[in-house]
Amino acid sequence: MRAIRRAGIGIVVGAALCALAGAARADESIKVLRSVGYSESTFVRPEVKSECRMTEQLPQFIQEYAHENGIDVELVDSLPATGRVLELQITDTIETGNAWTGRQKGLVIQGRLLQDGAVVGSFRARRMTMGGAFGGYKGTCSFFGRCAKTLGHDVAEWLRSPGTDASLGS
Repeated sequence: MRAIRRAGIGIVVGAALCALAGAARADESIKVLRSVGYSESTFVRPEVKSECRMTEQLPQFIQEYAHENGIDVELVDSLPATGRVLELQITDTIETGNAWTGRQKGLVIQGRLLQDGAVVGSFRARRMTMGGAFGGYKGTCSFFGRCAKTLGHDVAEWLRSPGTDASLGS
């Protein structure tokens, strides 16, 4: 009987230590590039690349919304080889319509969450917008900024419970 109790206590203590080790990793900040890149196959108008700041806005919005969820995201200039790392890429930009029929713009991204180089989660996300109120009077960068903001919220929510091959946004 004592041997069973000791074994039970050992299991409980071992589980508690594993939980503490996991909690320490969960509390570790997630590193994200300060400016995300475009995938090689993405076609983005040169004007959009040079004038719009979505590559910087997206990580900033992820950091802001993740903080609201109690998740520490750190923006860095280069990704480390170890620790928790979120790799992001803009995989597509969408531009349709005109001022008379309505313009629609969209942003598609993909990402992977790594822990010490091993993939622990991945996603693909897309958001579209018609610019909101008075969208016909807004510029292209405003549209993409709205998409980046919403995608930032989507990714921050995903970070709460990252899954593999998740589909985010609409």
